[in-house]
Amino acid sequence: SMTFSIGIASAPEDVTVSKDLIHQADMALYQAKNAGRNQFSDGGQRASQEGFPKATLHRIDRGVISGRDIQLSRVTEALENFSRQQNQFLIIEGDDGMGKSEFLKSIRLNIGEGDFCQIEVKGILQEGFRPYYMGTNILVGIMNQCPDKGVDILDSLTPRETAYMSSILPQLGEPEEMSQHENPKTQREGLFATLIHLIENLLDSRPLIVLVDDLHLSDEATLLLFRKLLLRQEIPLFLCGTSLPLQAEESGGSPTPLEKFFTAFHEELNVVSVPLTPLTAADIAQHFKAIFPQVHLPENVEERLAQLTQGNPLFVGEILRKLVRDEKTTLTGQRWVLEPLEEEYLPQSLEEIVSQKIALL
Repeated sequence: SMTFSIGIASAPEDVTVSKDLIHQADMALYQAKNAGRNQFSDGGQRASQEGFPKATLHRIDRGVISGRDIQLSRVTEALENFSRQQNQFLIIEGDDGMGKSEFLKSIRLNIGEGDFCQIEVKGILQEGFRPYYMGTNILVGIMNQCPDKGVDILDSLTPRETAYMSSILPQLGEPEEMSQHENPKTQREGLFATLIHLIENLLDSRPLIVLVDDLHLSDEATLLLFRKLLLRQEIPLFLCGTSLPLQAEESGGSPTPLEKFFTAFHEELNVVSVPLTPLTAADIAQHFKAIFPQVHLPENVEERLAQLTQGNPLFVGEILRKLVRDEKTTLTGQRWVLEPLEEEYLPQSLEEIVSQKIALL
């Protein structure tokens, strides 16, 4: 036999954002199935809906930022300066698992909408050897936001400029043979100048916001392109990227392009470094309360987790997901309760969590 379950949600009565509307209907469907199937559930009337693990995991995945008030205030200050037509360059530094990507996502969500061009790109380890690979991705992102995809601007390029651009945009055709007429240095300078000219024409005086995850994997040519755009000030530019800690001088190893760039130009460009530090016990307690409103925590559990995870947000988040999946948290009335945690229950490392996930697969 076949049963039929339905989840219902309405806008604007229940929610006002399209993604949340779909999520709430999905959660209502989950409740209908959980209650015995072959029925419907109204998302606007489900008082205990948030008690379901699926709904709670959704709250975690939406990205809750705790213990980052100082860092967020520095970003807010930079955005205020940017609104006054002052170029800004921020680098969000932190070790692996310190929440750099989530922090960048929070910045994106708080920027909102406006009369500007916002581009998001990600550093790619295997592409670092290729000049302008990241700059090319930014350029394509700008073109995609133009009504005609930038066709008119591309058509206005001279044959020589088109030849320069075809070296990084093969879609423009085979690059003309210039080796007999120009030396490599002249070709590099010609491509650099053409890129600046093209980006400024595509933006047409609109401010540009560039968010880069894993900026430490950028290529040197793109970083020099950023410097030129920041110094020219023809187009207001807000540049924010995440990076592993910049420590070329102390490490003694071979510095990355970003580390060399930072050493050479951070004073000239007024680059602001925003380090992400480990979470404290108080931060972890705040994080739990953001996910589970009015939660009752066992005595000293936040101190135990701070010591175990060394304040690593990724480790804390994985433990939180484990608590939800194992139903160690329950909703009683309007109050969440976290069960006391046995010493052997908690994973002792991120590697152990990964091993458990692989075993489940």
